[in-house]
Amino acid sequence: MVKAQVLVLVQGYPDEHNRYNMAYVHSRLLGYQQAGFNVTVLSFSASIDYVFEDISVVTEKSWLKHTSHKTLLIAHAPNLRNHMRFLLLYGHRFSHWFFFFHGHEVLEKRLYYPEPYAYMPQAHTLYQTLDRAYDKAKLRILRRLISRWLQQKRLHLIFVSEWMLNAFVENVQLSRNEIMPFSQVIPNAVHPAFLQKQWRADGPFQADVITIRPLDNSKYAIDQVLGFAHQFPELSFHVFGKGKYFIHHPPPPNLIWEDAFLKPEDIVRKLKNYRAALMPTRLDAQGVMMCELASAGIPVITSDLPICREMLKDFHRVYFLNGQNKPLPEIIEQLCQLPPPSKQPFDADNLIAAEVQLLLSVIN
Repeated sequence: MVKAQVLVLVQGYPDEHNRYNMAYVHSRLLGYQQAGFNVTVLSFSASIDYVFEDISVVTEKSWLKHTSHKTLLIAHAPNLRNHMRFLLLYGHRFSHWFFFFHGHEVLEKRLYYPEPYAYMPQAHTLYQTLDRAYDKAKLRILRRLISRWLQQKRLHLIFVSEWMLNAFVENVQLSRNEIMPFSQVIPNAVHPAFLQKQWRADGPFQADVITIRPLDNSKYAIDQVLGFAHQFPELSFHVFGKGKYFIHHPPPPNLIWEDAFLKPEDIVRKLKNYRAALMPTRLDAQGVMMCELASAGIPVITSDLPICREMLKDFHRVYFLNGQNKPLPEIIEQLCQLPPPSKQPFDADNLIAAEVQLLLSVIN
C-alpha cells in the first residue's frame, strides 16, 4: 500500500555515468520506497528522464507535462535559482515541504571557507564581489521565505548536524524559538559497507596512516597531512585522492600518493592495511567520510573542531588535533589499544527510519 506520493527536488542525481552524484540522497530514497512511499526525483541538472536503481528521475519540463498530485515535497540543499523558484511557482500543489540542509546553501561562504591553495585558479575580484553580494541576497531571501512558510506550518527543516542548525540560525538569522518546533537533526548515514566488517588492530599492516581526501580543496587540509609526513619520517603515509596538490608540493619518500577515487567497497578493503586514518579538516557540516572510517573501527585522527567532536562523540578510537599534540606515533599506538565502537550512530536503517517516521507524522 502506497503511504504517500513524494517529489524530491535535487540539483543533481546519480546516473550510470556518475553513480556518486548526491548518492546520500539516493540511499535515503531507496529506504523511502521500501517503506511504501511512491518517490519521484526531479533533477534540475537532468536533460532526459531515466530510472536509476528503481528510482524514477524526471526533468522539470517533463514533470510539468505529466504532473500528478504529490502529497509531500522534499528539497535537498535548496538553492534560489531552482528549488525556491520551483516552490514559488508550484509549491501550492503540495501539502507539506521538507528542506534538508547540507552546507553552503545557507552559509555566507566567505566567513567559513578557507583560502584556496595558491596553485588553484584565483577568482577575479569582480566575481568575488558578485559572489559575496549573491550570498547576502540569498540569505535575506531565504530568511523571508522560510519565515513565511514556517508561519504557514507547511515547512519542516532537517539538518545533518547541530553545527549545521546553529550555522543556519546565525546566517539566515531566524531565531531558534521560531524554527525549533519545525526542525530536526538527522545526520547522513554511512555507506553500509563500512558497517559490515570491523577493522582489526592486529594487522598485518602495509603502512601506518591512510588519508582519503580530494586534494585540491583546502578545507580538507592535505597540507597538514604533508606536514605530518615531514615531521615524522619514521611513519609511512598512503594518500588516496584526485587532485594536483602533490604535483605542486612533492611529497617526501615516506608519503605515497595514489591519484584515484575510491569506491566505498574499495575503501573498506584497504582499511585493514593501515594502523590509523589521518583526516584533518578545516570545515565540515558533518564529515561523512570521517564518520564512515570511525564506523568501520579504524582509529581516526582529525581536527579539534566542534563538528568533529559532535559527530564522533560515541567513538573511542578518535584523537582531535589541536596544535598541542602528542607525537603522532604515540597517538596511533594509544588509539590502537582502545575498544571498537560500542554503537553505530550512523547506521542507515535507523536514520532512514527516523526520516520515514517524520514523513509519516505529517500525513497521519
